[in-house]
Amino acid sequence: MQLPSTFELSRVGSPVSLTVVLNHFKRRTLCAQIEALPAQTAVPSHIWLVLFGSPIVHKLEQVARSYNDLRTTISVVESDLNLKYYGRMQVAVRAPTDFVLIIDDDMIPGAKFVEQMMHTAHTREYERALLGSIGWILPRPGADGRFGSYRDLNGSGGVYF
Repeated sequence: MQLPSTFELSRVGSPVSLTVVLNHFKRRTLCAQIEALPAQTAVPSHIWLVLFGSPIVHKLEQVARSYNDLRTTISVVESDLNLKYYGRMQVAVRAPTDFVLIIDDDMIPGAKFVEQMMHTAHTREYERALLGSIGWILPRPGADGRFGSYRDLNGSGGVYF
């Protein structure tokens, strides 16, 4: 967190304008993930659980609902179809917050993960980056509003937020 950032955390445990999309299929990590989110130094304002084609959808939904209280509300989005990454990206587009964090069921965020992502997202160097375990710094859009492609020199497209 050495880069200058415009992000300032007013106090540890403060909410930030962030929707966390938890993507689950059948791993048994949901409790650990849910418990890690309100314990963040920067607490996400929304938690959404996506269950696409999960063979244990009812069990995961029951677990999520058991955590709903005055401090945490978990919204559940489900489908019988496995919509894969397209589905979670489509859900993320509907988030009412400034930022979205998509977490797969094989990752449990450390206590400062959200704060560090928010700090980095508010730096000049990474303000247009897709942050995570794999990232891409987005080029500025051209005069026509389109982004250049990361796939080939003269193409356009890709996954951009």
